[in-house]
Amino acid sequence: MVSGCIKTFYINDNLKMFVMQFAMPGYWASDYTALNGSIRATINIGCITDTVVLRLSNKDRKTHVRSIINLNISFAHG
Repeated sequence: MVSGCIKTFYINDNLKMFVMQFAMPGYWASDYTALNGSIRATINIGCITDTVVLRLSNKDRKTHVRSIINLNISFAHG
């Protein structure tokens, strides 16, 4: 999130909405189960205010996470 406010939510078979998360600038929002399991998404994302977001492919996300882990390992072993 760059600016604005969004919510992630799920709608059950009875059409009842369950809000999972509110995200503000600096937060991440996704259907993490689908993202990590490469399955179809079941979580919706909706804008509460005008919003600017950054899109990151799953491949680039994994590369970014690995680089952070490697950086942390380098600092841990001084």
